[in-house]
Amino acid sequence: MGRHTARHSGSNRPPSNRRRRRREPTPVVEHVTAPEVSGVSSEPTEAPVARTRKRKRRTVKIGPLKFNVPTASQRELVRWGLYGVGIFAVLFVVTFGLMVWRVYYDMTSVRNNIRTAEAAMLAGDMSTANEATTNGADAASEARKLANSFVWVAPANLPVVGTPLQTVRHLVNSVAIVAEKVVPKAFTAVSSMSRPDFRRSDGGVNLAVLEAAAPDAIEAADQANAARWETSKISRVEWLPFFNDTIDKAKSDIIQMTTMVEHLRKAAQVLPTVLGRDGPRTYLLIYQTNAEARGTGGFVGGAGLLRAENGSVHVDHFGTNVSLRGDFPPLDLGPDFMGLYSQFGATGNWYNSNMSPHFPDAARTWQYLWEMKTGMRVDGVIAVDPFALSRILAVTGPLPLPDGGIINAANVVPVTEKTSYERFADDQEGRKAFLTSIAEVAAEAVTTKTNSTFGAVRALSMSIGEARVSAWSSHPEEQTIIATTPIGHTVPYDRTPYASVVVNNGGGNKLDYYLSRSISYTGETCQKSGERTTTVTMRLTNNVPVGQLPSYAIGTVFGGRDPYVNRSIVTFYGTAFAQVKSVKVNGVDAQYQLGSELGHPVVLSTVDTAPGIPSEIVYELVEPNSQGAPRVPIQPLVQPVQTTISLKACN
Repeated sequence: MGRHTARHSGSNRPPSNRRRRRREPTPVVEHVTAPEVSGVSSEPTEAPVARTRKRKRRTVKIGPLKFNVPTASQRELVRWGLYGVGIFAVLFVVTFGLMVWRVYYDMTSVRNNIRTAEAAMLAGDMSTANEATTNGADAASEARKLANSFVWVAPANLPVVGTPLQTVRHLVNSVAIVAEKVVPKAFTAVSSMSRPDFRRSDGGVNLAVLEAAAPDAIEAADQANAARWETSKISRVEWLPFFNDTIDKAKSDIIQMTTMVEHLRKAAQVLPTVLGRDGPRTYLLIYQTNAEARGTGGFVGGAGLLRAENGSVHVDHFGTNVSLRGDFPPLDLGPDFMGLYSQFGATGNWYNSNMSPHFPDAARTWQYLWEMKTGMRVDGVIAVDPFALSRILAVTGPLPLPDGGIINAANVVPVTEKTSYERFADDQEGRKAFLTSIAEVAAEAVTTKTNSTFGAVRALSMSIGEARVSAWSSHPEEQTIIATTPIGHTVPYDRTPYASVVVNNGGGNKLDYYLSRSISYTGETCQKSGERTTTVTMRLTNNVPVGQLPSYAIGTVFGGRDPYVNRSIVTFYGTAFAQVKSVKVNGVDAQYQLGSELGHPVVLSTVDTAPGIPSEIVYELVEPNSQGAPRVPIQPLVQPVQTTISLKACN
């Protein structure tokens, strides 16, 4: 007790506050004593005054700077604040992760439903198409809402790390356009073909219904092109790698859908006039046989007339290739074409009238030959081959022939391309009449016996996609549209990377029935010089069964050599403005003719292919850096083609 009293009253040193730092300051009572005066008491005259000693805040000095150390209560407040931020961050990450997964799930659902709707529309299953269209639109709407919500947009606007989120957001918006606008409009346009009044009682097409579908087809194509343009600017994401596959597939699907609705739009624009809305139309129908190759597919085996008026179509006449036979002055198709093909009499006779793969060249020649022969000028030309007839017969079913036989989807190709040459080995006129009867029966059936509109459309679409059906119109406004579709079968006039290798039979035989082909198109990456080296390789294999064919099938044009050796005039079309550096056949420099058509370099060379021994033709080129995906069009022959493309498009 004495120590305590002395510490407060008997010492002038300031009291130690070592222990007081650990507890609240205690009140200190100081006695104020008045000075002693004579006659006055020295007892205190006032009550004690209590004072609270202020605690000094601890500071930390770092260089010239001083910082106050937070008190315990302040530290506790900060700690809880950090806890709150952490919890919020975890909740945000979890929520965002669920959103990403949901968007991915919805995008997959959209893709599946779009593909289902597309396939169902082509098959005529409008109930399934309608359900898939609705489900796809719903899933796209959900994905679009999530990708445009605050939780997504906020981090997407962050520099660098937000770029992938922006990419996904743009993709979702583009796919939503397709699912919510393109597919429903396409469905509305296509569903018009399921209306009871689309086909008239006489089998003709109700053109009013067809024209009413045009606005929906046009709007679907416009929206699809807008979506395709947006997706073309989207690149793969960096830290959401599982989205890359979805991005690639979405781009591919949008391109495919855009192509489909573009064809739908063009069909809606052209078909009413082609089918005789504004008056009767007459078309030349050409039947090609692929067993003897030509640039557009095959040798002209027959020709006939197809008449159309107010939606009704019928075959008026069909005959053998004699219908085009005659000795006429050549039609001048320009210096480039004539420089390449006039040596074969390409525009003065029907034998070699379709050596160029550019179908308008052949069509104009056939129109000219028909007019010179009959005095009639047709409105256009349509060419088909046995594979197109097979697609048609799959819809109509088996058909009886005049000779009592049956033709169907399974036997029409071998019968017309192979066995007919064995059956009519010494009777060419009988064979031609037989083949003509098949083409005429099939053509008439497609105009009168196709109860399934969607079946006929599907068969036609597949044949066009395989280049088995080609068309040309003498009316410029129609041909401008047709030329931009697969049915136009044109050589493009642009600078997109291009490699087309076609075979023209040079032996007067039918050995191309057994000809297999493979094509590869490879090259360097795009160079700063603006040019790059490319290589196109064509391999031909003659699989003919030696000793088993009649003399007419193996040909007798060139005597003194093995008749089973297949002679081909191989024609190569390269990228526009490319330079041909070398041409080698089986590793040896080959003789060739160099020309051009539609801006493309063209190389003609003759190649003999012995049975079972492949021939390889290699083209070395230097071509300009070009935008667009490389194209390798396939000549429609009998055997399928193996195609390899290893060439990147330039930006």
